[in-house]
Amino acid sequence: MPIKQPPKVFQILAKTHRATVFLNAPHPTTIAALKSQALSALSQFSDIYGDVPKVTTIDDFEFCRATRQYGKIVAFDVLETMSTVRETLSNWEVIYFRFRNEHGKLQDVQVEQPVDEDDEQQDPLSPADVKGKRKAPPT
Repeated sequence: MPIKQPPKVFQILAKTHRATVFLNAPHPTTIAALKSQALSALSQFSDIYGDVPKVTTIDDFEFCRATRQYGKIVAFDVLETMSTVRETLSNWEVIYFRFRNEHGKLQDVQVEQPVDEDDEQQDPLSPADVKGKRKAPPT
């Protein structure tokens, strides 16, 4: 079986609040160029969702990668703007927006994680609900 080559264009998911922006990025694309792609999408989301801050330049936000420990997010690391997508990210990776306040200081990441409805409603089955092979009645 031949070795599978990585895709020529990465699909990157950028999340903020309740919105997700899908970004296409060829390998040599820098994080700064990725930010300029996201800027136009953010201007649309700020009109739809009132809680997404209005941004006018790529300096108004940074991209962050989540650091996980035991499956839970424990920190967000800011991505360097001059690094390339190939060096920094993997295909279908989720990154997060981190906005700057009016003083230029980075705010905390604001994102709502979706709730899996199947996990909430799943109850263990009682023995009466489980039907299996039973002993045939005597004839």
